[in-house]
Amino acid sequence: MIKGSHIFYKHGWYALKLLVFIFAMWLIIRTLAPIPHTSWNELTHKLSKTKPWLIGTILLLSIANWSIEILKWQSAIKPLHRIGFQRAARETLIAYTIGFITPLKLGEYPLKTKFYPSIHGKNVVLSHFYCHISQLLSTILFGVIGVLYFDTTMNWFQNDFPSTIVLVVLLFTPLISKKLKKRLNLETSMPVKTAVTVFLYSLLRLVIFSFMLVLGFEIMGNQLDWSQTFFGIWTMYLLQIIAPTFSAIDIAVKSGGALIVFQGLIQAPIIIGAIVLHYVLSQILPLVMGLLIRPNSLPIR
Repeated sequence: MIKGSHIFYKHGWYALKLLVFIFAMWLIIRTLAPIPHTSWNELTHKLSKTKPWLIGTILLLSIANWSIEILKWQSAIKPLHRIGFQRAARETLIAYTIGFITPLKLGEYPLKTKFYPSIHGKNVVLSHFYCHISQLLSTILFGVIGVLYFDTTMNWFQNDFPSTIVLVVLLFTPLISKKLKKRLNLETSMPVKTAVTVFLYSLLRLVIFSFMLVLGFEIMGNQLDWSQTFFGIWTMYLLQIIAPTFSAIDIAVKSGGALIVFQGLIQAPIIIGAIVLHYVLSQILPLVMGLLIRPNSLPIR
């Protein structure tokens, strides 16, 4: 009976990963299809002339980005169970693979509970909740800075709209966080030291994530100075979380936000090229890694 269950689990896992792959590729292709053929030729030409050190730097930043995400999960789950970096990496990448095709990455919650005894289910959800909410708060914090920068230096808005955004964020973010925690039935709290560590990892990850995109813009021929590009990227991320969606079509939302923020500052092909390059290295690469993890290597329970 146990052997039969193991076989079913093993083949079922392969089938699930195949479905994730097919669905994710369909969404990505559908999202990228509207980009004109001439734009792809231009982007390919620019990539071929890129200095190797720039590509190498972005690859290293991509590795650093996901290493920090793994360390964040390792720290978040530490009060419940101490795990090594390798196991944390497996759990993070596998959960990301399933969450890739679910709204708001909600598919990651039930999957991560499978790695631990069912009695600890709520605590695992709590740990993952803090990982997500800390990244959300980091994005909002930098996003508000970006909005205020564009308004004060470039007179982006002609009214009090930026102040309204800041006020709404400050008032409703704690309420949304509390409501989501209640809906997830999370009655306990994470130790303060752990919560601070997770938040600091989230801040660092956002900085690295942004720097990757800045280099992507540089490769594609961006003429803006880096400080302006950074503030624009943070503003773009704020617009992105206002319209949460599937990770698989995140590229469409991010491209739309970037086009709104950098309109008149950066040419559209440069924006699309930077977003596509960033998307491949930061989301498609870890997706492939998650799909390659063998079922019998999972440290489930």
